Amino acid sequence: MRRCHFILVLIGFIGLTGCVSKVHKDWVALGGSGTTVKLAYEHWASEVPTTYEPQARDLAKKYCNSWGYTDAEAFGGEVSDCIRYAQGLLGQGPCQAYRVTKEYNCVGRQEAVVPTEKATKKK
Repeated sequence: MRRCHFILVLIGFIGLTGCVSKVHKDWVALGGSGTTVKLAYEHWASEVPTTYEPQARDLAKKYCNSWGYTDAEAFGGEVSDCIRYAQGLLGQGPCQAYRVTKEYNCVGRQEAVVPTEKATKKK
């Protein structure tokens, strides 16, 4: 009898873990101002997302560079919000999809380049 319970528990565990899949997600820029970049990715509830921090930082740094800053630093943590709920018989059901956001602050203001006298003279 005990062996039968163990097998049922094992089958249930395998069934549950089979429904969850690991998936890589790239960060995308949602927008920002002249000093802050907001990045995000979305995933289904059945997914276990993995991200690559250097990809997020490089993307934020790219936006910061275009605004005259040399680098980007993450501040705060990741925030996960439900963006799609299941519809149940009694109304709103469990969350089906999430959006994870993260913000970066632009740092290291670049100095303005002033043309020298030699560069402005014509030959």
